[in-house]
Amino acid sequence: MAKITRINLPWTTVYADSTTERSLAATPWMDASKVDQVRTIVEFRERVGDLKVCIGYETADVPNNPGSHAKIGSLLASEGVTFPTAFTDISSATAGKQLIRFVWVTANDSSSDLNPGRVAGVVEILEK
Repeated sequence: MAKITRINLPWTTVYADSTTERSLAATPWMDASKVDQVRTIVEFRERVGDLKVCIGYETADVPNNPGSHAKIGSLLASEGVTFPTAFTDISSATAGKQLIRFVWVTANDSSSDLNPGRVAGVVEILEK
């Protein structure tokens, strides 16, 4: 039977200042070898301007050299809570990698204004 691990992402303030996506670390680095599939719950509040946000991940072999982030789902452009029911398979991204961390991915829809918002979430990991 597969094991599900829950990682709580406490309330934090995130921001964006361009339409280019950026990643902001939400967890420390952890062992990537057992991460097979993930699903996320996101609560997005106090949105200013055209900020968009979602949970993503980065993989690496050493902590100071992460790869580009990948999104889990799509960027949210309105306040509320998302409750996905399906797991997303990320096993091809974690194969052969030593480390993974979860990140908040942010961007503005169309402006270069500094736009903040508050987020909290949960990552559920379905282990191999």
